[in-house]
Amino acid sequence: MHKRIIVPLDGSQLAEQVVPYVKLLARGLGAEVRLLRAFDTVRPDMTDPEHGLYLDRLTANFRNTARDYLEEVAAGLRSAGVTTTCEAHEGSAAEQIISDAEADPEALVAMSTHGRSGVGCWFLGSVADKVLHATNNPLLIIRPREEVEVPGAICRIIVPLGESPMAEQALAARGPHRPGAGPWGDPGQGDPDGGRLLPVWRLLVRV
Repeated sequence: MHKRIIVPLDGSQLAEQVVPYVKLLARGLGAEVRLLRAFDTVRPDMTDPEHGLYLDRLTANFRNTARDYLEEVAAGLRSAGVTTTCEAHEGSAAEQIISDAEADPEALVAMSTHGRSGVGCWFLGSVADKVLHATNNPLLIIRPREEVEVPGAICRIIVPLGESPMAEQALAARGPHRPGAGPWGDPGQGDPDGGRLLPVWRLLVRV
């Protein structure tokens, strides 16, 4: 099972909409969370040595700003008992996410993306799309909404299945569940199944 959840954030409220789901999953799985944020590379034309704006200082300021933001998000996770670390990297967001994911193939990558659903129509944001096609890690992709209803627990998961063993790999993500944690993150309910209380899974099978 997943012992680490990698969560890329860009500082926007849309990206942060994945955090409540990550909190529930991390508590249910007993996984630690790693928050990531990439910041733009400092260009030479952004420096001004005469006024103390040296390249290394600007880079350090950008990194510190990114880390401070991540630490604010991490505080909410830590208050819920989730072990959380923060990393800020210079450069392409997609490249940093892919690099971190490749270093830990068993980690779950959880992120928000801009998306649209409809008949025959679904597209991802550019970063999520690059990660989707470049990594073999399992992914949790949340479509952000303007009006957010924070989930109290994940009680039902819909799993579309085809006729291939590859499609059935999604079922491996369902357990085991941490004893006494309730239905994926709700600590107020016990676990009558001795540590294996899971969400209700609705399987959609193509026939």
